[in-house]
Amino acid sequence: MSRELRIDYYKDKTEKWHKMKGAWDACNEAGIDPPDDVLDYFDSEYPENAICGEPVDVSEKCLQEIDEDNETGYLIILDELPEDVKYVKAVLS
Repeated sequence: MSRELRIDYYKDKTEKWHKMKGAWDACNEAGIDPPDDVLDYFDSEYPENAICGEPVDVSEKCLQEIDEDNETGYLIILDELPEDVKYVKAVLS
């Protein structure tokens, strides 16, 4: 069985993040599903106790794939990340 590693990058919670969470909460209180743009913003996961803020798209040059000596993974090159990246989240699925 193969596994996949996904690496996501986030900046701190912004005004937009707080507004989107407010929209999600208002929809929950009204008993309706949040609109697609709100769901997409949070990857369809409720940000109840989210540490991370707004997602950031980064260039591929900040990642270097490692496949040597029975080790497979990624090297994250911090100097290549945008300055506003505060969190790096690695998810193995």
